[in-house]
This record gives sequence, structure tokens and C-alpha cells, in this order.
Amino acid sequence: MKKTDIIVALIGFAGSILASILAAFIPMLSSDSSDDNNSPSSEKNLPEKNIQSPNLSFFCGSYKTPEGENVPATIIRSSSKADVPMFFWKDTSWGPKWDPQTRCQEVSRRLQIYYNNGIIDYIFSGSLNNYPTLCVSKEIKDSQCNDQNLLITLKSGENVDDVLQEVIAFRHSGGLTVERDGGSYIRVFEYWQNAPTTNGSPSESRF
Repeated sequence: MKKTDIIVALIGFAGSILASILAAFIPMLSSDSSDDNNSPSSEKNLPEKNIQSPNLSFFCGSYKTPEGENVPATIIRSSSKADVPMFFWKDTSWGPKWDPQTRCQEVSRRLQIYYNNGIIDYIFSGSLNNYPTLCVSKEIKDSQCNDQNLLITLKSGENVDDVLQEVIAFRHSGGLTVERDGGSYIRVFEYWQNAPTTNGSPSESRF
């Protein structure tokens, strides 16, 4: 037998052995890959579920005080809880153009628009055009009042932080106002969850 014939025979034999090894090893690789899909590390890559905010509406309603007086009130309504009052409107010193009913309707309208636009997580104290104001924001850090998030304009010289503390109907139960550098704020959804309903007593109105 020639040397070349021997070499060819050896190559063929080695090739058959290598093919057998690969045939046995490939299923092991496939099995390991499928196990990786069920590993804890793959679970970490699953998208987080979005937490849905409650379905709320804001409107101007009428609230009867303990003294029997009906006053306009900005009210939060939902399907899961009785109506929650937020602001009460009694101040008539703004003149006939901005009487309590008109201001109640306008602020309630703004709240609903801001809520629909998803930017009403916070109400915070600030200033705009040299007037003290209450404004809304999605984030509280570095929030500033502007024409796109203005909620309420107060009278010149009023302490807006004191007003925010006092006008919230929940203040008699401890309140949810939080101090921050340069002002105060409340978390709207937390307020709605914890504030008394319209069966409670209103705060003394500053509006």
C-alpha cells in the first residue's frame, strides 16, 4: 500500500471521529441555550409593569359649610371614593370679573387640563410676573412657574407658602404640605387618597 493511500485513509478515519464528537456535542449546546432563557438573569430584563394613576376629574361644585352657607368649591371626583374638596372660594375682593364662582370654575378647568396632560403630580408655591402663584408640575425638582403650568395667581404681598398650607381642605387633619428650598408643595394623588370627603369640614377659605 502506498503512503498516500495510508494518509488518505487516516484523514477519513479522523474525519468520521470528529463528526461523531460534534454530533454528540451540539445537542448539549442547544440544551444549555434553552436553560439560559429560563435563568434569573433573563427575568431581570423583563419590562416593568406600568402603574396606572387613578381616573380623576376636577370640577367646580357647591359645598355647604357647617354654618349653612353654600360656597363654590374645587372638587376631585373618582369612581372609587366620595368627592374630595380641594379649594374653597369665598373672597369677593377680586371684583365682579373674578368672583368666587368664576375663579372656582377657571381653576377647576385648569386642573382638569393639566391632569389630562399628565403634569399634575405636584402643586407648588412660586411666583410669576412678580405675583405669588400656585403652579403644577410633573417633577418637583427645579420646578418653576410659567404660563404653561400656572394654576392660581394670588394678591401681591401674600405669603404663598402660608396660603398653600391654609387653603388645602385637608389641613385640619395634619395636611400633606411638604417644605422644600424656595417654597412648599403637595402631592396631588396623595392628597386625594388621604383627604376627607365632602362630608368633612372645610378649611377657612383664602380665596
